[in-house]
Amino acid sequence: MFEQWYQHDSHRLFNYIAYRVSDRATAEDLMAQACEKAVRHLDQYDPARGTMNAWMFGIGREVLRDHFRRVGRLPLMVPLADQPPVISRGATPEERAERADQFRRVMAHMNRLNPDEQEAVALRYGGDLTYKEIAALLGTTTNRVGVLLHRAINKLREALLAEEAEND
Repeated sequence: MFEQWYQHDSHRLFNYIAYRVSDRATAEDLMAQACEKAVRHLDQYDPARGTMNAWMFGIGREVLRDHFRRVGRLPLMVPLADQPPVISRGATPEERAERADQFRRVMAHMNRLNPDEQEAVALRYGGDLTYKEIAALLGTTTNRVGVLLHRAINKLREALLAEEAEND
């Protein structure tokens, strides 16, 4: 079961972790820790309580909490070379490059969000989870997840607009 999850869905957990730490090497280390912990405790996984994906995201969140407890909060700025690679969709190379640049700019402003908003954004857009899955992980309602994401997106949009105004 773990092997199947790893082949099909592990990239979602990695993306979530990368969203939270904004550093490829750290994200790879934390992903390895999460997988190692899962393999050690695989006998504790109960399909009746949830999917393997939900269980793995729970472990990933624990690993991140431990990491942040050890090293403190996220750095305010992360050099572009240290950020995880951005794979963007677009019809042309120029369109893909523009979207990747926009993503990097958004990530540079993630520190303006409160921790709940950061977590919701990382789970939704990094982990590609549904509102229902996020609500289950956060122990809240889907409506609350929607509010968190709405507020976060508005804050990020305002930060990008302010950045553009400064550069004009």
